[in-house]
Amino acid sequence: MADRRHRIADYQYALEAGSGYGRLCLWDERGTLVGEIGFLEAGRALPGPRIAPDLAHGAGFMAIERLVPLVDMLRHEQPVYLALDDQPPGFLSICTASPGPEVEEPA
Repeated sequence: MADRRHRIADYQYALEAGSGYGRLCLWDERGTLVGEIGFLEAGRALPGPRIAPDLAHGAGFMAIERLVPLVDMLRHEQPVYLALDDQPPGFLSICTASPGPEVEEPA
């Protein structure tokens, strides 16, 4: 069991009309895609996160109501991290917590 944090340097999001779905992509300071978050309309079941075995990438889902506060965090807080944990069933979060020893910093 391990955990890892990636410092987020850039992001892009899109909302699809009529589908009830949206997506946020997160890149680290090297331009590597480290996370993807899908946004689903209220009332839809949220699948569990998928975490790469090496913790280099994670994907998960959130309710669409969380998009605005998440984008606000990405725009106004620094630094922001994608936290991944492979302890079953897997854990993915976006946070502003200070980095610990497992933080992936640019080379």
